[in-house]
Amino acid sequence: MHIRTVNMDDFDNELDIINMLFVERMPPVFSMPLVKTVTIDDVPFFTLTLTGPGYDHAALRALADELRVALEAVPEVRDVSVIGGYAREIRVELSPERMAAYGVDPTIIAERLRLANL
Repeated sequence: MHIRTVNMDDFDNELDIINMLFVERMPPVFSMPLVKTVTIDDVPFFTLTLTGPGYDHAALRALADELRVALEAVPEVRDVSVIGGYAREIRVELSPERMAAYGVDPTIIAERLRLANL
């Protein structure tokens, strides 16, 4: 992914910026982004909603996380957050019989996962 720097004065509105930055990367079945500009205490922000038939929550969340990283790299962008979808989750199911057979303590596994940030 490469980052483009844009001059806000070169665009008529935020939708033009979104089109330039991201639409070319979206699958063809995605609808155009919905951009809403709201100003609170002269701090502009916008909301981008991703939807698309045939794309599950995980795929949409992965794209949103990718966009978040790109937007955070833009100078003077203060906060970017992703809301919705399902965050990546790893589920570990332990077998008491197998753990006992190998002499493994479940608290050690829990601690190793915690240290690995999983």
